[in-house]
Amino acid sequence: MVQVVQVIYLVCGICTVSTS
Repeated sequence: MVQVVQVIYLVCGICTVSTS
């Protein structure tokens, strides 16, 4: 469960950086 949250957090961060 923790790993899934970490992956989502990572993807979210990359998405935010890419959008910016």
